[in-house]
Amino acid sequence: MMVEAGKKLKVVYLTRKWPPAVGGMETYSVELTSELSGRVELQTVYLPGREGGATPAKSALIGFFFKAVAAISKSKKVDVFHVGDMAMWPLALVSNILKPRSRSVISAHGTDVAFGIRPGLAPKVYNFYLK
Repeated sequence: MMVEAGKKLKVVYLTRKWPPAVGGMETYSVELTSELSGRVELQTVYLPGREGGATPAKSALIGFFFKAVAAISKSKKVDVFHVGDMAMWPLALVSNILKPRSRSVISAHGTDVAFGIRPGLAPKVYNFYLK
C-alpha cells in the first residue's frame, strides 16, 4: 500500500480485548496500539473489560459490534482496518463491503493459530471455518 510522502498511514484498530480485563490478548492490544500510535494516525475502537479483570458481558459484545460498524461507516479515508482477533472477522467483512478502498487485517494469535493442529473433529471443523 502506497502512502504519500510525509503522510502517515491511517489505521483504525477494532478490538474486544482491552483492560481492565486481564489476559494476553488485552496486553497485545495495549502494546500494539502504544507502538502504532507513534508511527501511524491511529484510531482505537475498543470494548473495555469489567473491573476485577473479567471480560465483557455477552450483551456488551453485541453492542460493541454495532459500535464498531458505526466507526467503520463514519471513517474517512482509512488505509487499514485492523481487527484484533479472529472471532471479530465479521468486522473485516463489513469494512471490506463499506470501505472497499481500505485494507483489512486480522490478528491471529493463541488458540486462533494452534487449535487447528490438535487431534479430533472440532479442530478439523475449525480449520474448515478458517479457510
